[in-house]
Amino acid sequence: MMSDLQLMELEDELKSVDTFLEHLKTEETEKNRQKTKTTSPKPVHWNKRDHNGDIVHQRPRALRKQSTSQRPDEGRHVSSSPPLDHGQHLDHDLNMRQLEDLLQDSENMESQDFVQQPSLSSWSQRQKEVQQCWQQARPQNLDNLLSAENIVQMTCNHCHVKEAVIRCGECMPSEWFCAECDGSVHKHHTLHNRQTIMDGFFKYIPPTEAVTLCDTGKYSICEQDCFLPTALPQRICSCDTADAAVSVGRSIILVCINGRYDLHVPVLTCKHCNQKWAPEVSDFVKSGYWPATMQAQTLFHQDLFHSFEAMKTAAPGMSRQAFTAMLDQRTKQYGRTGKVNADAFQRSFLQFVYCNYEENQLLGKEPLVCPACSPEMVAVSVDGNRKLYRFQKTNQSEEPGFFDGVFLARDSEVSSFVEEVRGTVKSTAGKAMCGDTQWNAARETSKRANKLDEEGVEIAVCRHGFLLKGLNMYRGEIFAYPMFLQKEFQSATFLAMDVTCRYVPYLTKVSEALTHLQPLQEMRHCLSVMHAKAHNTKCEILWTARNQEGAGTTLGEEVEQ
Repeated sequence: MMSDLQLMELEDELKSVDTFLEHLKTEETEKNRQKTKTTSPKPVHWNKRDHNGDIVHQRPRALRKQSTSQRPDEGRHVSSSPPLDHGQHLDHDLNMRQLEDLLQDSENMESQDFVQQPSLSSWSQRQKEVQQCWQQARPQNLDNLLSAENIVQMTCNHCHVKEAVIRCGECMPSEWFCAECDGSVHKHHTLHNRQTIMDGFFKYIPPTEAVTLCDTGKYSICEQDCFLPTALPQRICSCDTADAAVSVGRSIILVCINGRYDLHVPVLTCKHCNQKWAPEVSDFVKSGYWPATMQAQTLFHQDLFHSFEAMKTAAPGMSRQAFTAMLDQRTKQYGRTGKVNADAFQRSFLQFVYCNYEENQLLGKEPLVCPACSPEMVAVSVDGNRKLYRFQKTNQSEEPGFFDGVFLARDSEVSSFVEEVRGTVKSTAGKAMCGDTQWNAARETSKRANKLDEEGVEIAVCRHGFLLKGLNMYRGEIFAYPMFLQKEFQSATFLAMDVTCRYVPYLTKVSEALTHLQPLQEMRHCLSVMHAKAHNTKCEILWTARNQEGAGTTLGEEVEQ
């Protein structure tokens, strides 16, 4: 049996435990109450970044670490409950110190990881790491390149019996051939670039050469006839059987993206009636080729023209001589000989482009149409571009161009329009001034030069820089030229010019005299951003594109010349 003293001590301990539990509950309730009071939305903080994209901190990292290490005591809520005894205080303080030590250790570990592993969000850091990776892998890449040139004794991948003496990179993964399998397979793949290993190193050979095994047991190179890859008809005569023999025809040159090939035309002969068939120009076109001449002694692959057109679009300054020089270099690289005629290539390419244009016309495809401005065009900008001199005596032929009237308007139509305007409205000669600036384009009249043009061409473009229409200028930049182009694009909402302030009054005077030009006044006018800076302040405020109602900031930024 427990004594009364022991019972009293036990009751006191139980009361102290109950008091401590009530104290903890009170602190938890106060903390929850504080959280509910401070649930207002936090303000948005913007981080300042440098030119590399890294965050720029307001304080050094050492001060930030020091301030964070002093924070744990700031957020604790001081309870209003009765104070605890000394033993409970010691236990509570000990637990809090252990918790603070754990938090401090975790913060130190995180800061160390941050220092050891920098962020990869910086573009310069990523580029530096990529450069280091390439620099470290450079010796291995060199070893790989040298080992790829190492000659290894291989067995033919087709017969799996004889020694391989030919490797064709375009027949991968079965790229190794013996002499017999090479002749049977590449008889139908004439344009493949093959390499021999008979001399102990890789050497390209043309398709007109083959490797044969001599009686002495050594390999040698011999000549062979190769046929132009072309589509063959199923029947060449009215015989019931389609049995025909293939023989060598006339020589022909094929030029593709890998250079020049000297081949032969296949000739089919019926074994029963001796009827012969040889491919003509129509057969070459069906096979994907295009003749350099009507005799079809040289053929260009149509894919070569598409590649040349794409390169001219990406690099307009590249000449046909540079392109054909590249073809000559590839011809030599793959073990073949011969040159590509640059003039014949240019002439054949223009004929190919013209025929494609006529085909697109039959299909209903409109040329020189900006996809972004279709079907409703917002703005058209007109200006005289580039110097273009035309002399009276040249060595050029007088043949009309392939695309007369497609992009550059016909000179007869432009001259008749100019004479109509000049004959109806009395023009005012003199200097065209806007403030202190004299504009050569802001003239109503200009004398025609005897031997050469003053400016060259007048071109209309959309706000995306897409060429729409142009004309040849023979009197300098007069108002009649942009008026002709404006007449071609009456559906547009805005017309941007470099001398809008002088052009609008002239247009009003002309449209009053010529009633069929009155719809041109429905278009709204503006100055481009660049040209507006050269006008006086009043003119810039009145006609700049940014101040035009309905234009918006997008049009004001994009209407440039």
